[in-house]
Amino acid sequence: QRHCFLTNTWIMSTQRISSLLWLACTLSLLINGAVSAQQEIIVPDNYTTLKAAVDAGAEHIYIRDGIYDIPSTIEISRPNVLIRGESAEGTILRKTGIASFILITNTENVTVQDVTLDAKTYDSPTNKIWEAFGV
Repeated sequence: QRHCFLTNTWIMSTQRISSLLWLACTLSLLINGAVSAQQEIIVPDNYTTLKAAVDAGAEHIYIRDGIYDIPSTIEISRPNVLIRGESAEGTILRKTGIASFILITNTENVTVQDVTLDAKTYDSPTNKIWEAFGV
């Protein structure tokens, strides 16, 4: 009878250890997932284009100095996105298509800083993008 008691205790202890290990693993995954979601993605190191970084779900995007063509619309429709250039003078996002915009829809707390948005290079007498702004 004593042997049976020890066996039951051992089984109960194993179940508790199993439960604690499962809980620890789950918490670890949740914590690591939360940290990973907030890690800064670097363009062009991690993704070659801003659109690819945004489409991948990155929340914090750092863009190294350089000229980056924006040939199509980049849509941001989730909150808490930060797009930050290395410098306003050196990080240039250049419009290269008729429908190339950075479109922020149905969301809040989206920040784009330290970049130059260049649509004028693409402008032509037929596009007349800047005419509406008196430039």
